Parts: sequence; C-alpha cells; structure tokens
Amino acid sequence: MTYVLLVLVFALGLPAVAAVGGMHVLTVKNRVVAGRRGIAPRRWLVSPRHAARLHRRLRATMQAARLAIANPDPQDDGLGLGDIVRELETRAMELDAQLVIADHAAPTARRRMLRELQAEATAVESLVERVIRMRRAWTGGQPSERGLGAVRERLALLESALRELDGLEVRPLLSSLPHVADKSAMDD
Repeated sequence: MTYVLLVLVFALGLPAVAAVGGMHVLTVKNRVVAGRRGIAPRRWLVSPRHAARLHRRLRATMQAARLAIANPDPQDDGLGLGDIVRELETRAMELDAQLVIADHAAPTARRRMLRELQAEATAVESLVERVIRMRRAWTGGQPSERGLGAVRERLALLESALRELDGLEVRPLLSSLPHVADKSAMDD
C-alpha cells in the first residue's frame, strides 16, 4: 500500500512540479527588466497582438541596455551609464504596465493608446542605442571613433600622399628614360 502511494505521489506530483517550474521560467523570461516583476501575461511571449510585440521590443531593448553596461570590473565606467540605464528600466516598466492596460481597452481606444505607447517605446529604444554607442566609444570597442581613429588617420595620410603624387609632373621624368625619349621623338 505504501509503495502504491509513493508511485501515485511521484506520478502526479512530479509533472505538477515540472509544470509549475516551467511556468516560473516563462514568467521570468517575460520580464522587461530582469529581477523586477511585471504584469504582462505569459502569453505575450508568443502573441501576435500589437501590445505583445511592443512588450517584446521593450524586453529586448532593456536586455541590450543591461548587457551594454555589464562591466566585469568592480569599478564603475565613470560615465554614469548605469544610472541612466536604471532610469530607462523604470520607464520601460511603466510603459509595459501601460501596454497591459491599453490591451484591455476597447478597440478604437486601444489603437490610439498603442500608437502613443509605440512612440514612447521607440524613444526608449533610441536612448538605449545611444547608451550602447557611448559605452562602446568609451571602452574603445569596435567600431567606434576611439577604435577606428588611428585607421582613419592613416587613411587620411595615405590619401594626402596620393594627392601630392598626383601633383608631380610625370612627363619630364618619363622623357629622361632612353626608350621613352625615342618613342616621344617619333611621335613629334
């Protein structure tokens, strides 16, 4: 009897624990900001609805921002980008909550609200892009001005040298060669 009870507990309990664990993984994956709970439904991970797509854009944007400021050094980068990303994360969480509210509105109101929220999400994406570019430029990551500055300088010097060579008179130099001088005399 005890053996049957154990088998029954494992047969029913193990799948239930796996299902709960799987739901938790999906909930964590659906967060706009890692470590901060959001109210977006799990179905937005795959939903084709406009609000769900905006939610996924915000999630991807904030993951990129977090990766951009990830610093293996214990010291800060000195630019304050971490503070800026935290402010952007707060704004992204607010936008995400507004997306959930807009998704429950009547169709005409939903479209208007989602247009406005889309513009705000695009603004957040633009700011995150600037943070990423600034971080790359500061650390000398490629391709940034700091990383490509030496290459640009060498190319400018090479172009300058080529312009100087183009300015030289090539005809007198060629006429001093014997086989070229004979040929130019025959042309005259």
